[in-house]
Amino acid sequence: MSVTGDKLAESGAALTRTDLMLLGILASRSMHGYEIAEYLSQPKMQAWVSLGRASIYYAFGRLEKHGYVTRHSERHGGKPERTVFSITETGRAAFVDALVDALGSSERLADEFDIALYFSNRLDPPRAQERVEQRLALLGDQAERLGAIASQADATGDGELRLVLEHRLAILRADIDFLVGYVQMLAGGARSVAVVSGSLADVSLTDVLLNLASAGRSGVFRVHTLGDTVDLCFDEGRLYGVLGTAGSSAEDSLRAAFTSTRGQYEFLPGDTLEGDATPISGLQAAILMGARDVADETLLERMLPSQETLLGVRDGYEREVIGVDLTSEERGLLSEIDGVRTLAEIARARGWTTRQTKVIAYPLWLTGWLVRVDSTKRDFVLAVARYVRRWSEAISLFAGEAGEERVFEDVDLASSAGGLTQFRDIDRSLQSTRFRMSLDDVSTDAREYVDLLNRAVSARLGDGFAEDVSMGYAQELADDDRHILAAHGILV
Repeated sequence: MSVTGDKLAESGAALTRTDLMLLGILASRSMHGYEIAEYLSQPKMQAWVSLGRASIYYAFGRLEKHGYVTRHSERHGGKPERTVFSITETGRAAFVDALVDALGSSERLADEFDIALYFSNRLDPPRAQERVEQRLALLGDQAERLGAIASQADATGDGELRLVLEHRLAILRADIDFLVGYVQMLAGGARSVAVVSGSLADVSLTDVLLNLASAGRSGVFRVHTLGDTVDLCFDEGRLYGVLGTAGSSAEDSLRAAFTSTRGQYEFLPGDTLEGDATPISGLQAAILMGARDVADETLLERMLPSQETLLGVRDGYEREVIGVDLTSEERGLLSEIDGVRTLAEIARARGWTTRQTKVIAYPLWLTGWLVRVDSTKRDFVLAVARYVRRWSEAISLFAGEAGEERVFEDVDLASSAGGLTQFRDIDRSLQSTRFRMSLDDVSTDAREYVDLLNRAVSARLGDGFAEDVSMGYAQELADDDRHILAAHGILV
């Protein structure tokens, strides 16, 4: 069992934190719902856990469904009948496993305050300072209350509660210490901690520049490489100019910065060189100008380490490249990328070497248009291709090669008219087949293609044969293929 996000997940079911608390209470004795709600409403519990009655009853329904608790009715004297909940042996085992896992987990979710910190540069320092000081006062009150309850826990011998409260107090004190320093920074007029300096060997130059842009910085970002220096001029996050070493063009100076891992950088806030700088239309233009024709193998390996790397493009990139001065090779590469084919397959489709493809891809990767993707879409496409090939083999055995060709002539004609992928040819021509970008679109294509195949087989060879092939060959597929196809509605 492992802690993931807000869930303690196991193969059979999933325990939320609410589930874990309820199972822990029931591990001592069976209780009815009202009794559990009263237990959780005690001040010593409300100091560190908050569960509403609706969430308690909802959780019990889920726990009962998975066999972790049982319920029965009891009546005492003239009182109304009550539902009593008990933990099962399965529930007890799941509870113990979840406790062990939770003790070893280091995962904490980002809360709203973390999100506010991340975007705090959007706020004026005085306004942010006022709100943080309010938070400091509230946290101080919480720490005082928890300290008092911890003292009561000591007096009553409730050592486990004392452990919980000491943990909460330690977190609160750390938060308070952090906020005191943050208030001091805001009082000095700073929005957030600025980039000062660093080495190109340790970070991506593009990442630093993107952070400057997103934080709305104004000033000069200076990069020192071997024998060259380039200044990139920002005004409230907008890159408006470039100034290179005397005798070097802006393009040459940018290339020295973007294509080297040996150099240093520093940000000089507030400085401007607007009168001397060569105008440039934003960060993407600077990246494209500077990152072309990269020669450093370390940079290429950092981007695309393997010929088997699967390439995709970021959603919405088509709108971003309108009007951008891309080379014909860059536009050709973007036209090939579909989230299914590997770097080597795309290179062969364009007639380029793998290294040439990496060099062309490098500036597109830095702009964020080109991305590495997982194998989900490729696995699906190849599973469909193997399934269709099974059909092809069955038709050939039953009706001969001529019968097979007639069936697929029908399918090819109808699928071409509908603009569908020709799944029959995928295994043989993956490097030259262009797939739609969305997995949902490819899934729709595949369902329509298989439906066309079913109808063509039924029309040519009879409904009975089509049903036999559909059922029989589905059983012969590998388990992974069968699961993938079933998930997309191709197998029932």
